[in-house]
Amino acid sequence: MSRRRRNPAIKSYKLKDGTEKFEFQLYIGINPNTGKEQRTRRRGFSTFEEADATYNQLLTEIDNGTYAQRKKQDLATFEDVYKSWLDTYIPTVKPSTANKTQEWFRDHIITEFGDKLIDKITPADCQKSMNNWSKNLVRYKTFGNYASRVFHYAVVLGLRDDDPMKRIVVPKSGKKSTRNAKENFWDRQELQRFLHQLEHESLEKQTMFHMLAFTGLRRGELLALKWRDINLKDKTLAVTKTLIQPNNDTRMKSKNDEQTPKTRAGNRVVPIDDTTLKLLKSWQVEQRKLLGQGKRIKLNQLIFTTADNKHLPLPQPGKWLDAIITKINTTSKIPLKRITTHGFRHTFATLLYESDPRITPKDVQKILGHDTVQVTMDIYTHATQEGQKRVTESLSKFMDL
Repeated sequence: MSRRRRNPAIKSYKLKDGTEKFEFQLYIGINPNTGKEQRTRRRGFSTFEEADATYNQLLTEIDNGTYAQRKKQDLATFEDVYKSWLDTYIPTVKPSTANKTQEWFRDHIITEFGDKLIDKITPADCQKSMNNWSKNLVRYKTFGNYASRVFHYAVVLGLRDDDPMKRIVVPKSGKKSTRNAKENFWDRQELQRFLHQLEHESLEKQTMFHMLAFTGLRRGELLALKWRDINLKDKTLAVTKTLIQPNNDTRMKSKNDEQTPKTRAGNRVVPIDDTTLKLLKSWQVEQRKLLGQGKRIKLNQLIFTTADNKHLPLPQPGKWLDAIITKINTTSKIPLKRITTHGFRHTFATLLYESDPRITPKDVQKILGHDTVQVTMDIYTHATQEGQKRVTESLSKFMDL
């Protein structure tokens, strides 16, 4: 408390969530062009001590004349500051998150602010960008939040006095998504139609899509599986890693195509049904012959690979899925709804939850690897036509009482 009394220039304020932050204003001299006083404002400090240290550093620079000189040298663009911020951000997140963040900046944020001087970007500039994002993008708020991180970083570096993204009106709604997650699944009859066609496909594809349909694995988790992850005796598989898009950025934690699951719940053991287990055993024998690995397959061998025995590209299962659905629809009067590979996960969760009243949302959550049961309930337990029919029948019986 004594330190705060020694520096009354430092004030505290609170964010909307109640978090306490610190700020200060400091006189830096007279503007020679206007003759008016100039002040710099710094805010966003997490502790009083952090703000006090920056205040004293700036005061020393002003007294010895180095502050004005440094300000002339700090003619940094938004992209310059972004690159510096990225160096601090990458070590704190998973490679897949870092990849996605760089993609968002490259495609949407740098195009708006990249070549502009960081201290010249105004709230009006930010408002215009946010309005454009909301008209054309579903996740427009995400881009605003990430741009705000760079502006905040610029404030910490002393390159500007505030975050202009904090002074705009965020549009209440953006572009409507063309993807409907609630439709990205099959009911029991649709899944059976797909499995019937699957019998005419290669053993590798049969095994892959049975695993997607009856384990609830994510696409990346499936493509990262090795034979050591399969316990044929216990009829289980262990999820310990996931495939990601390769990135040559030397700042990444991992230079490989794999990473551990993002959350602790992602590491899990999943049961395997008898049909899928039988397919796995058959595929293991065939793969051993194809790769020439002798009588026994290597434990570190990937289950699904390219012809040169490398990871299958992440889009490959989706391409195979589209081709199989096309075959069904060219020979059937009733078209099969198109879903993504992630739709198998939706299908698995919904049908599993419906199949046995003893199965609880907690059971499904554990198999899917969700952090919370609410995610499971909100996203995956869709009301299928079969489920709606049962509700109607139950209501009719209730009315007859």
